[in-house]
Amino acid sequence: MYRLHICLGLALALYAVLIGLTGAALVFRDPMVRASRPDLYASPTAASAIDSDRALSLVRAAYPGWTPLTATFPNAYTPYLMFYSIRDREAREVYVTADGSRIVGERDPSTGTLAWIARLHTSLLGGRTGRRINGGLACGLLLLAVSGPILWRRRKYLHSAIGLACAPFLLWLCLTGAYFVWPQQYVSVIGSVLATEPVVRIPPSSGSSLSVAQLVERATAAIPDKAVYRVSIPNSPSAPVQLTYLDGTPDEFHRVSTISMNPVTGVILQVTRNPDRSAGSALIGWLSASHFGVFGGFPIRLLWVLGGISVAFLAITGIAARLTKMLSKMKAR
Repeated sequence: MYRLHICLGLALALYAVLIGLTGAALVFRDPMVRASRPDLYASPTAASAIDSDRALSLVRAAYPGWTPLTATFPNAYTPYLMFYSIRDREAREVYVTADGSRIVGERDPSTGTLAWIARLHTSLLGGRTGRRINGGLACGLLLLAVSGPILWRRRKYLHSAIGLACAPFLLWLCLTGAYFVWPQQYVSVIGSVLATEPVVRIPPSSGSSLSVAQLVERATAAIPDKAVYRVSIPNSPSAPVQLTYLDGTPDEFHRVSTISMNPVTGVILQVTRNPDRSAGSALIGWLSASHFGVFGGFPIRLLWVLGGISVAFLAITGIAARLTKMLSKMKAR
């Protein structure tokens, strides 16, 4: 086990530094993005009438060839409607005034330093292949996290002390990070053990879909105590529309209630309030939230930053400890 730990540690040292530091940088990604674009994320000053249909028509006219997928309504972080649109492999976030009168600006989520760091962290800049390689290397870190505490108990190095303290954190990061590489396998395993919400399906329907405003109006009866946060745009009559309601801040994406509707008839197919979610679905949501540290506010984010830095520091101190031991042996000879 000692030799396995040493060999894996040396082989994965550079990867551990890379994945630890990039992960630490991404913990505050969303707040940093908002701070970099105050023109889009200014805090609401006064409530204004929302005309989502007018805003959607404006976006479709201004961006021909693009497909709006979701509409995010004004919230604590922005006074504007935001339409997430795609074209081939491109994506755009288009921000429109609440009344739908004008486009305020746009943002390409795939550009910028933070987006580059995110791609480096998730796929090692290698696309789908890089994502799978990342998952395999994370499994190697998982073995280090398991074998380390057994070995570290008998040693009194700085590397041992930090490793013993960080082992549970590293173990959990590896397990939750692998979820993003093999999500279907995780969902299948969790679904075989814990109850999950059934997949909503509707028979092929004919006719035109209801407007976003009509869908929101009909959904209000099911969850009257909350304002809608996000709506999927009805682009196909055979695909259900999902409306999302926040139970926390927009960053806490695991604390949401959802409604699924038939886009043509407006019939509500499923209502899932956050407190009533099945254990399996709640666990799947927490896998993502706990990996990114988006619960518990600033203290948890700061702890996650320190955890990411510790992963990199473990790699450096591990190599240093190994080199020190080798030099000691050479001097003894």
